[in-house]
Amino acid sequence: MTTRLIAKRVEIREGTPLTLVARIETAGGTPVTSASFDSVVVEAFDESSTTPDTAVWSSGGLDPTTVYSDTLIYDDAANTLGDSGGRNFKYVLAIDDFRLLGGRTYTVQVHSYQGSSDFVDVYSAVVHEVRGG
Repeated sequence: MTTRLIAKRVEIREGTPLTLVARIETAGGTPVTSASFDSVVVEAFDESSTTPDTAVWSSGGLDPTTVYSDTLIYDDAANTLGDSGGRNFKYVLAIDDFRLLGGRTYTVQVHSYQGSSDFVDVYSAVVHEVRGG
């Protein structure tokens, strides 16, 4: 399986949710579906911490139907991919689940498991501070 198009660098303001989107296809160009995977785990790593290789947050095991679509979706989130090809992956890291701190960069890894295989997509999330009131 290969990732054809993924928004690898995401910039958000502190206090807003992080939305990750991608169009993921097989090596033959067919979009994957939720049935392509057994489980999904999302992890965040704080690049500014003293232990940047240790996850500061993990989603735990997710049902693939909660993040993968069985058809390509054409919406505002898909537009962030920079083409008109649609998306079949979307995950929103809500601020209630984990608050990303302003002035930091996080590496966010999406692990999509199929049997013993782990397909990893990596995002860089730059979080800008909100100053003043």
